[in-house]
Amino acid sequence: MDFRSQLSAFQNGRGSQSNQSNNSNNRGYNTTPQNNSHNYYGRGGSDQRHGRGGDVDRRRGRPNNWNHQGPPHSRRRYQSPDRDGLGDLRRFGFNIPKGNQPLPTQEEKKKKTKHIALLAITIGDLPYEHIWKDWLQTVSPAAGNKDDYFVSLVCHAKYPDQVKSEWLKQRLLVQKPRLGRGNSYLDPEFLTRKPEWGSVEITRAMIDLLEDAAKIGNEDQKDMRFAASRYLARRPVVPIEEDTGDDTIPPVDQFLFISETCLPVCTAHEFFQKVKDTTVSWVNARHRKDEGTPKNKYEDDQFAGINRRIPGQYRWKADQWVLLCRNHATQVLALDRPHMQVRHQLWHNFRNINASDEMYFPTTLSLLGLLRYTADGEDTQRARSMNQNDETKSTSSSQSRVEATVPEPVHLVLKKPITYTDWSEGMRNPACFTQGIRDFRRVIRLARAQGCLVARKFAPFVAVPGVANEDQKITGQITVEEWRQEVELVMKKDEEANPQPIESDVTNEEKVEANSSLKASEEASEGEQHIDDAVGTDEGEQNEDELNEDDDDQQENELE
Repeated sequence: MDFRSQLSAFQNGRGSQSNQSNNSNNRGYNTTPQNNSHNYYGRGGSDQRHGRGGDVDRRRGRPNNWNHQGPPHSRRRYQSPDRDGLGDLRRFGFNIPKGNQPLPTQEEKKKKTKHIALLAITIGDLPYEHIWKDWLQTVSPAAGNKDDYFVSLVCHAKYPDQVKSEWLKQRLLVQKPRLGRGNSYLDPEFLTRKPEWGSVEITRAMIDLLEDAAKIGNEDQKDMRFAASRYLARRPVVPIEEDTGDDTIPPVDQFLFISETCLPVCTAHEFFQKVKDTTVSWVNARHRKDEGTPKNKYEDDQFAGINRRIPGQYRWKADQWVLLCRNHATQVLALDRPHMQVRHQLWHNFRNINASDEMYFPTTLSLLGLLRYTADGEDTQRARSMNQNDETKSTSSSQSRVEATVPEPVHLVLKKPITYTDWSEGMRNPACFTQGIRDFRRVIRLARAQGCLVARKFAPFVAVPGVANEDQKITGQITVEEWRQEVELVMKKDEEANPQPIESDVTNEEKVEANSSLKASEEASEGEQHIDDAVGTDEGEQNEDELNEDDDDQQENELE
């Protein structure tokens, strides 16, 4: 096509565009048909509609001279598929790792629990505060061992205004500090979610307790009204001559959730010995496929009511009162990234179910790969191991990727209860013990038989509707002397039935080194003894030879 024909075609195109702009002023209606056909956005007649002409791109409805002014599209990188089904949660912003959890290092295994945080959920005051205070004093290290045990208490009260104990009020959750006049903080305000039975606010209160307890020993807050060090309830007892003046508080090693109706069934020293492994959590969790999981509508609603972003194989249920080690607790808290708004946090996926506190923590541990169902050769998270193979091994063919060895899962959660609860009555709430020391004598034996360290549900009185707490008939009060006497009696019987040597703080490696050095010294002494004996026999033989020579000389002289 020569220049004149191109110019005429261009002028005709501008003319058609001007006609379209004039027609658009008439409310968008085309009153003058063109070529006895409909006007398809200026594409012309039927021949142009079918792609055989026109000056408009048929695919996008834009002119051919349209030019994209933005940057050129970069080639999209290949992303390996999320075989584990957690891609939606990762893209939403949750910090969920891929692959299996790494094994604990030798240094982590050597470390023992030295700091425990009690995370209490109450309505008002702590009814058995006097027993918990006495329990803190039952830490009695073995002879020759150093007392370096710390205990903290963090409390969330539904009605903080009803708390009368100053000792407990000092350890209540408070709102974040706010600056007032003169760059000074305003008076603290207590933090409360005011949870109802089965509401998601209980889960939020547990998360708040865990967040504040994780700050103990890791913050620089100077104002003691907001500092996490105010939660400390016990320091090591150090003799005056050994006191160095060091007030450093170590981070918490284990986090235990308790309620206002809980009582310890062992001393604090025995508690530290039972949970001395800092890499293991105690969660009495069960999967939907477990035989012990009830098959009823309540369970169905709990498992099915979670948001569909969380796949079914990652949904677990457990007792609310769990023990989390520091490594697992920090990973659970890190699932919600710091920039996330409250309405986008992970707990929102559990707001439509009853008793979300029984589902949240075991499910989050499952999302992290710390809890998985592997019964009868079945692994519900086998795809997580396949994801790990995709990241660690760059194979060229899909066949070699499928035939790659799948790493064995790591079980870092002890699926057993740490708090004894009696569900024999078959109701939605466990049995309540209101007969004081009579019930405690029976419950402490049942709890210790199951390996539990805490028991519930103890109450000072039977709540009568319409009667104030001050006017209730007290029937379940337990004194410190009664509690201590019963615990010592049961522990003594257990020691007689199963005698165990007194544990010391000396590690196994130190024992092995000491035994090896002792054995080496014994071998060295035995070697010296053998050398002395050998030297002695040589000297004896030499003396005998000399005596024999003298006898021969004497006999020769006599013969002469």
